[in-house]
Amino acid sequence: MSSIDKLKRMHVLRWILIPIVGFVLNWAVGAALFIGALISAISFDVLPFAYGFFVSLLIVLVCSIFAPIRSRNVLLIFWGLSFIPIVPFLMRALRAGSEMGPQYFEWLGFFGWLIGGLLAIAMLRFWFNPERSSQSTKRVFVGGGILIVAFFAVWYAWFVDFTARPDPIPAQLYPMNTKAFYSYRLAGFLDETYLWKFETDEATIRAIATKFNVRETDTVPEDFFIWRPHWWPDELPQNFLAFKTEGFVFHGRPSDGTYYFLLYDKDKQQAFVWLDANF
Repeated sequence: MSSIDKLKRMHVLRWILIPIVGFVLNWAVGAALFIGALISAISFDVLPFAYGFFVSLLIVLVCSIFAPIRSRNVLLIFWGLSFIPIVPFLMRALRAGSEMGPQYFEWLGFFGWLIGGLLAIAMLRFWFNPERSSQSTKRVFVGGGILIVAFFAVWYAWFVDFTARPDPIPAQLYPMNTKAFYSYRLAGFLDETYLWKFETDEATIRAIATKFNVRETDTVPEDFFIWRPHWWPDELPQNFLAFKTEGFVFHGRPSDGTYYFLLYDKDKQQAFVWLDANF
């Protein structure tokens, strides 16, 4: 076999490998984002956008490594390949009714795909531009580094709820005298865990305990004090009340139902509720 034939054969194998790589990346991104949502490292609300963005970005970038050539048309083909898993998002968006909520949610996947693909193509076209200078490369690296640091700073602020604003008071607390209510989704998909913080008086907290059917306890396990969100207590108050649902556990899973662990700081008149909603 001549060297030309070997080269052609290698090119054919590369083109066969590219769709396989795209398929693997698609499932890997989906699995990683789903796990991230389960541990609340990413919000379920932004999953479509994140999925579309990373699928498009990674398929174009990684597939270009295997491609024999990296022309603009080839990159557009890779971008088109990354669109295949986005089709269901777009179809649901087009079939959505006039309600803005579901329609907007489905369009996020398409917009993520659009931005991720354009970014990947711009990066590759710049990197393989023969007229690229070292000075422009340094500027791009510095700018990219700043954007990455800013992205992780914003993500961390969201992760620990630094940007928290008072949330609507849930139905479980009506018509109790509560204010300054905050809610944080700690984990879950079918089984969910929420952390609440609100202000109220001692009489109201006892009424809430009665409504939740929780029993008073003198023991608050160390597992209650976690580092996120930032407004969650990290130590036991000096003057406190504590209540919990019978069968509540921090590790393991009890039977289906709603379980509460409630801690009340008498001095600050702040209540902290750990809520496990098991499917």
